[in-house]
Amino acid sequence: MTIYLDVLIVMNIFITYFLLLSCDLILHKKGKQIRLIFGALVGGISSLVILFPPLPAVILLLEKLLISFAITMIAFGLRPWKLLLKRTAAFYIISFLYAGFMSALWFFVTPAGMQYRNGIAYFHVSAVVLVLSTVIVYLLLSVAAHFFRRTPKKEEVLSVRLECDGRETVVEAFVDT
Repeated sequence: MTIYLDVLIVMNIFITYFLLLSCDLILHKKGKQIRLIFGALVGGISSLVILFPPLPAVILLLEKLLISFAITMIAFGLRPWKLLLKRTAAFYIISFLYAGFMSALWFFVTPAGMQYRNGIAYFHVSAVVLVLSTVIVYLLLSVAAHFFRRTPKKEEVLSVRLECDGRETVVEAFVDT
């Protein structure tokens, strides 16, 4: 099968970008667009691993862990660590869902011209189909995130007085874990 590198890289940049946007959507955080784009570029370039001969499972696992952590570090920054770990976990979960979907597609349907090797799925798809399917999935995630958003109850919002170096301010805070 012929693999078109431009299609492979562009498709994976596009998909990685929407995976990163989905992380922001689910965690209700807004990342900087330029960082998301650079993270997506790393995702697109990392898809070239499909050109390697079949790799052992351990090597694939290490490669995937390093690449995904690099993508989230580039896209979201190193600080705060807690938020980076949350975003990395969200990126893994969303990526696993996407990879599971691609594996199921490969296993049950095996579309003509689809190739799955070294954890990378490739099939020649028109730009229109790629854009429409990605936008539809993103819209579905947006609707799901909207239903899972929770407005705090009145008794869960408190006034908090903050004081530092003799200066003071009062803010509202949501009582959570």
